[in-house]
Amino acid sequence: MTSSSPADEARLPEQTGIPACDDYLSSYLACHRAAAIYAPGQLQSRYEAMRTSLLRDSQNPDIRPQLATRCYSLASQLREALHGKSCAENPAPASTP
Repeated sequence: MTSSSPADEARLPEQTGIPACDDYLSSYLACHRAAAIYAPGQLQSRYEAMRTSLLRDSQNPDIRPQLATRCYSLASQLREALHGKSCAENPAPASTP
């Protein structure tokens, strides 16, 4: 297994180019916050890890064809965890000065 370096991550695109994955990533923080899946202090690092993984996999021609299915599955699991709640119900807490 190879670990990524900051230089590798700097070369990753902003989006996967796969609508299901880009949609999943765009709603990740709000929906995971609403579902209370992770402790608030873990959420950003979990998002960054998922984002890096999906972006890296989107660049791999052997993995890319399966990514839409993976992202649909991730989104489906997240919808189940929400139990009908809206992702917008729990906005991020305001930062305190």
